[in-house]
Amino acid sequence: MLLISWYGVAFACANRGFRGSMARRILPIHAVGVLPLLVWAGGATLAGERMSLRALLVLVVLGLVVYVPVYLLQHRLIVRAGATYNALLGLAVPIVVGVVSTLLGMASPPGAAQWCAGLLALAAMGVVVVSRSRR
Repeated sequence: MLLISWYGVAFACANRGFRGSMARRILPIHAVGVLPLLVWAGGATLAGERMSLRALLVLVVLGLVVYVPVYLLQHRLIVRAGATYNALLGLAVPIVVGVVSTLLGMASPPGAAQWCAGLLALAAMGVVVVSRSRR
């Protein structure tokens, strides 16, 4: 979590005021980030592991349709609104996923402890947003 926070702040500082395409800014970062995954996949392949063509296509579509747009929006948000709002968005994702999964019948409803933790996180997010907007 500390490294993710540091990255958000460093990216925001390095790109403050940048108005161009975020793809140019984040492609080198993600290219370096994918290297450990390629080493892992290469090692697994050399060890005899195989992936079906269907699984590979699902991963490619997931990456291009979901992750690329989300990362572009996330980095634009870091530059425009700051790392704090980006971190808050990251905290909201598990809450939204839990509620949507329940509504779609993919998971059972959250328990009382999960609801309390989610509401506490939302309240904390609200405090941060209100305090930052008063500056």
